[in-house]
Amino acid sequence: MNVRAAAAQVIYQVVDKGQSLSQALPAAQKQVAPRDQALLQEICYGILRWLPRLESIARALMEKPLTGKQRVFHHLILVGLYQLGYMRIPAHAAVGETVNATKELRKPQLRAD
Repeated sequence: MNVRAAAAQVIYQVVDKGQSLSQALPAAQKQVAPRDQALLQEICYGILRWLPRLESIARALMEKPLTGKQRVFHHLILVGLYQLGYMRIPAHAAVGETVNATKELRKPQLRAD
């Protein structure tokens, strides 16, 4: 599984569904490659650490909020924003991999080609 898609799903489970990170993260780590497990953990912990700031940025960039079944894509946007603002991942890689995660989440039409 794409690590960014997994991160978006973990954050969705924690923020929207009320699941604890200590439950959601280990289950998701089993779905990604072993080399990506630490990256998944960093992204999830980082998003939750900076959640109010990331939410504020996302609200400023979006015309209307994503709701319902599209809510996981809101969290995917947070994944991209966290990588761009707080990690040393090159911008092109952070954006490209975050966009590719839409395929994994079964909504490739949200990509802007």
